[in-house]
Amino acid sequence: MRQEAHSRWKRTFTEEYAASVQAARFSRLSAVERAEFEAIRCGLEKPGAEGKAELMSRLERLASKTDQYHPVPQEPKPAQSGSWDGDVFSGVWKEASEMRRTGRLLGLAMQIACPVTAIHGDYDPHPAEGVRAPLCSRLSQFRFTLLENCGHTPWIEEEARRRFYQVLWQELQD
Repeated sequence: MRQEAHSRWKRTFTEEYAASVQAARFSRLSAVERAEFEAIRCGLEKPGAEGKAELMSRLERLASKTDQYHPVPQEPKPAQSGSWDGDVFSGVWKEASEMRRTGRLLGLAMQIACPVTAIHGDYDPHPAEGVRAPLCSRLSQFRFTLLENCGHTPWIEEEARRRFYQVLWQELQD
């Protein structure tokens, strides 16, 4: 499973903020796209169902529309083959949701001893405060930068990628 797709679905650390992610995404989709998004999610949750790689590809296309502000034009991605396992994805998602619900996910943050920096876009459907507040209260060395005109993937955002790389470079220098 590709890391980008995996991380996209578990970005908010507490239940308080997680509910708003879907609302933000749905507000950026047409009625037809919202219905497709829901149908795909249901299809991904069925254990052993066929065609989950295709469903994930379609879901990524919709999520790109909801999660990016103004992406730099990119070449179409070639079709993925073989190694994607929808049942593993569903299992990991359920486990991550349970960890978030019980507070175990944030509990793990208490074990982090190194400095942590979060660079977050203001258009990302995952609420910035849902990343900043929980981590700020648990990490002793935490910095947060909010990028304007930026979605979930700042390195491909037309207006934000230059600032993203500046912040990243500065953090690596410190």
